[in-house]
Amino acid sequence: MILKRAIGLDYQYFDFGRSTKNANTYKFKKQWGAKPVEHFWYYFINSADIPATNPAKPKYKLVIAIWKRLPI
Repeated sequence: MILKRAIGLDYQYFDFGRSTKNANTYKFKKQWGAKPVEHFWYYFINSADIPATNPAKPKYKLVIAIWKRLPI
């Protein structure tokens, strides 16, 4: 429905959101002709350590599993 509306309004671009390079979502979007645009993460922290946000990390498995089971 969203894409249909975007097409009806003559949008030239539609942002499907971020994907980690070579992740399944990245590959899915690429097969439909999406062109990658590099985005950067910005942090406001009090130390030199940047938090790890890679969704492939084991500590995110539970949260991702829950997210996948949420109703649409």
